[in-house]
Amino acid sequence: MIRKIFGSETLQASEEAAIQRLVDTHSGLLREGNRVSTKSEQAYGACSAFLDALDSAARTMRVDPAPRLYRAQFTINYRALYPDEERNYRVDILEASAEQSDVIYVNGEKFEFSAVVMHSAEALIHNWMEASRMLESWRSGRKSSKSELKETLRLLDQAWANFEHRYIEALILIEEKARRLVVDSIQVEKTLQEMEARDGDSQNTPEQKEERSKLIKCICKLNSVANFKRKGRDDLNADILDDALALIRASENPQADSDVDFSSAKCLAVDVVESYWLMRYYLRDISHCLERVDPHLCNNAGLVTRLVDWEESWEVGCKYVQNTQMLRGVCQLVSYLKTIENLEEGFAKMIEECDVEFIMCLPRLVWLRFLSDPIRHVDLLRSFLPHRFKGESSSPACWDKYVEEIIDLYKSTYDLLVAQVVQEPALDVVQRFLVQRVAAGPNGEDFYKTLEVEFRDLSTSLVEDLMREIEKYSMELQRHCPEEWNQYMALTVQCFAHGQQKQREHQFRV
Repeated sequence: MIRKIFGSETLQASEEAAIQRLVDTHSGLLREGNRVSTKSEQAYGACSAFLDALDSAARTMRVDPAPRLYRAQFTINYRALYPDEERNYRVDILEASAEQSDVIYVNGEKFEFSAVVMHSAEALIHNWMEASRMLESWRSGRKSSKSELKETLRLLDQAWANFEHRYIEALILIEEKARRLVVDSIQVEKTLQEMEARDGDSQNTPEQKEERSKLIKCICKLNSVANFKRKGRDDLNADILDDALALIRASENPQADSDVDFSSAKCLAVDVVESYWLMRYYLRDISHCLERVDPHLCNNAGLVTRLVDWEESWEVGCKYVQNTQMLRGVCQLVSYLKTIENLEEGFAKMIEECDVEFIMCLPRLVWLRFLSDPIRHVDLLRSFLPHRFKGESSSPACWDKYVEEIIDLYKSTYDLLVAQVVQEPALDVVQRFLVQRVAAGPNGEDFYKTLEVEFRDLSTSLVEDLMREIEKYSMELQRHCPEEWNQYMALTVQCFAHGQQKQREHQFRV
């Protein structure tokens, strides 16, 4: 066995090699000022290689490791990282000690580390610097004795274990508090479930309503901290669910004297109810594996998916199911589109495919419908173009002069066409032609040939002028509030397609 002599001590060849590897990997560390850098992939790899060499050198030189019995008290997640009492030096522990930050934010909430944790971080960095100085001296030829090397490695390991213990113990407490939102939601859902099982068919007792309201408040809080893909709204209350259930009942038992068929909007209410129950099922499933929940709640893909679906459905519920005016507008437009479906072949397929042609066509039809009876259909356009429709009263005074001009153009065009159509009923023939012209731009020559020759050119000119004006204002309708218009169009298509429900992911994921 090859040996080197240091004073009265000797290093075996294996020890010499282990120390040399430690020196070499230490020189390969990347630094930011006085701190070891771990930010880039290369820097992280260099640090990981050094820590591996540190562990190897300590074992080779038979440095007794500090006790790590405390790991038995770690949660299952941390026991997976630390399955035994080996040193197991990790880069993230070094990073945490080097940062020496006494504050951490989880789910937007501020948590502070204790003075004990901060003192142990300082002690680890102090011993890290001592070891670094010794290795730098070794590299420059000023080699320490074996006993000095062993003592330095022992003190570093002791400081490392002490910080690891205090830091992860603190993290476990912080994570427990951070998961409290999920735990509270699970407990409220369980209480509500027990009430429902106890009360049977009486699903609207005061106690249930109160507990259901508490659960929805819990979901809102979860949504505000975890739903980074949408708005993270926390203002969607239990009334939305109550109104959705009421709409479902009303659509299943329609009133004979109602002027609106609300059944086409039933799917919007069903979406609200389904998203609510899927959220409850998620809480039941997650209650059996809470240790798998990332305390940074936005990192739990399954939770985020459920919250995105919940917020999307309940936002629609708030804007449409609870708003009678908007709900009537959707249902009436669906009825209008179904009428057009009977007038224009291929219109249903156009809606089903929801291609560019339909996207351009729908706002034109909304304007044509308004022009056919402005007083009756003003509410829908007012909701999307408030700058053109002032006030609340359904009278000509509520729209601006530009809208008044297109209304006048429509009237003069319509009256001229009706006066020349010999087919009966003339009103239906003209309306059908205008719908076809807006919806699909059909061959209008056959229609124009039925008109009197002396008025044919004038009629054609007026129709095309009207089409250009409708096109101009339909573009404004799409672009003024594009997100809201796109949502309205999607809901209209959904209701038109016989209440086709959303495609949802039902497989459980944390």
